Amino acid sequence: MLLLRGNFGKPGGGISPIRGHSNVQGDRTVGIDEKPSQEYLDRVRDVFGFEPPREHGHHTVESIAAMQNGIAQGFIAMGGNFVRAVPRH
Repeated sequence: MLLLRGNFGKPGGGISPIRGHSNVQGDRTVGIDEKPSQEYLDRVRDVFGFEPPREHGHHTVESIAAMQNGIAQGFIAMGGNFVRAVPRH
């Protein structure tokens, strides 16, 4: 309906599914976090019926260091541009 009415590209023209950077959306929408709480992991186990890994993962800078040091065993990108997500400092 919004397309038919010409609402796109107009201030206040209607819904916008874009919610900012993918890291923010991932954390707030589906709980993507490199250091989830034990309570969250317990809930994942109870709802989905499998035991999730309990070891903490890496944030962006730690991921790069793990890759450079040969510690990382794999890398899965869930969209976005990992290189552009790296902080400048």
